[in-house]
Amino acid sequence: MQLSTYILILGLVELLFSVPLFLDPESSSKWMQRAMKEDLWMRTVGGIFVLLSFLTLKDNYSITEDLTGLLRFLAWVGGLKGLILCYYPQWSAEMKGQFLKGECSRVFGFAGIIVGILLLLGASTL
Repeated sequence: MQLSTYILILGLVELLFSVPLFLDPESSSKWMQRAMKEDLWMRTVGGIFVLLSFLTLKDNYSITEDLTGLLRFLAWVGGLKGLILCYYPQWSAEMKGQFLKGECSRVFGFAGIIVGILLLLGASTL
């Protein structure tokens, strides 16, 4: 898989979760907290990210000092995060649950929108 495809998928997933979190933080954070309690859901999402990261890094896994290297580093981080979701889903859910409480979830939603847009821009430059 091309690195740009992985980054495009990552940016779209980031926007998919961040926009609702920014627009309606209360109901979105409740939905996310309910979803994170399901082990099968967390393990499936983690497995998908491990698979996507592996397919992206199988041709070139080296991290360089340019934009491509930074985005490839994100593929490594996504793979490690996927492994954590696969093997320790409740630990990950507890950590994310702390960020979804209160009004700070709107701030994290806004930050996620910025990151998602930057990822989409980065994917278009590759």
